[in-house]
Amino acid sequence: MDRLLEKLRDMGPKAVLVVLAAALLFAGVVVGSVIGVVETNKANRTRERNEAIRMEEVQREQRALSILDALYSDAKENASAALPGFLLLGDDLSAGAGVSKSDYAVALQQAITDEILNTFRFSDAVPEEFRRVVQNNEKRYSLPEAQMTRNGIAGASTATLLSVDGAYEIVTTEAITVPAGTESVAIKFRSGRGDLIDPLCSKANRQIAVYLTPDDGEVKVLGTLSVRTTSNPVEYQFTRETAAEEPTVLPAGSKIVTRRSLENRDLFPIVWMGMNGGYDTVEELIEQHIALLSDKPLYAEGYYLVIGLLDSTPAEEAAFEAAFGDHYLNARAFLNQLGLSNEGLKPEDRTAVENGEVPLYLRDKYDAARAPFYLNRDGYAAIGREAFRMIDATGYFDAIRGVIAEAMAEAAAINN
Repeated sequence: MDRLLEKLRDMGPKAVLVVLAAALLFAGVVVGSVIGVVETNKANRTRERNEAIRMEEVQREQRALSILDALYSDAKENASAALPGFLLLGDDLSAGAGVSKSDYAVALQQAITDEILNTFRFSDAVPEEFRRVVQNNEKRYSLPEAQMTRNGIAGASTATLLSVDGAYEIVTTEAITVPAGTESVAIKFRSGRGDLIDPLCSKANRQIAVYLTPDDGEVKVLGTLSVRTTSNPVEYQFTRETAAEEPTVLPAGSKIVTRRSLENRDLFPIVWMGMNGGYDTVEELIEQHIALLSDKPLYAEGYYLVIGLLDSTPAEEAAFEAAFGDHYLNARAFLNQLGLSNEGLKPEDRTAVENGEVPLYLRDKYDAARAPFYLNRDGYAAIGREAFRMIDATGYFDAIRGVIAEAMAEAAAINN
């Protein structure tokens, strides 16, 4: 140190200032570097701490999602078992025929969604710590809409409807030889009762999957039934689905079983048919309804709905009421009553209502030839909502409500 001071005295004032300045500059650099390192380390620690917090939040959210996903998966599976869907059986009104291109099932499905399925909301049940996670994933936990299987055939007689559904047998009237390949072969048939039937009368469907089997049931040939010519009566053809090693010979009286008749038996059946004939008396029409329903398991449990014709008479309605009781929706009377309660009716509507008819504002005005039958969207919507109310009154929706209540209770009890 003494030698350094001696050198500084020998250097003179200016040199000393230069040295001091250099020393201060160096010290500043060193201090700045130290401060920079400290700040960098501090920033890194803050960043690491924030990242750890973020990762902890992500992990907490993932754990929450995992718990909720498991609950939702169980709820969805149980809901599917409790509400498998609806089987719409019938003719034009069940097929959604007419210019409106709608059907009552749209309104029924919407009512089920609004009144039942939308009550399934985890965000209303889960503890506070889960609520944000659920709200960020709300659509993830919505129950799917109720299935609507439309087996209506526009233009079909009741005999055709029952035959396609399997309530009546379909039998061949002549022997046929089905080629080994996939070439088509002409085929003739009637219902087992002898009725002329036309399974593909609807323009919306020009082929149907069927099995051919002789009366002993030992041979089954899967293929499609399609229109060969549109003469009167319509001529049909059968086409094997996959080639075989040799032709199959089937005698007259062999059965034709539609694949559709083997499916969806466990769905809630709703029947709306009769506008295209196929019966002679109201008693026969009621017997056909029962035949169509009798192989549906839910019918035996008291879960089904029958919708009446829009031009039915009081005597016919009384017969249906006696046969089906609270399972019978008197469509004519119901829609007529809607007209009676409407204070803004036009003169033509007032006349129809006073005559006991369906008011014109609920009919499909673009199809005057079928005016007694076809409805517009408002008419279908009214029937769909009333169908929901009547089905609900049977207690059928109690099971799905129970599933939702149980899932919500489990959601309220979860912890993370």
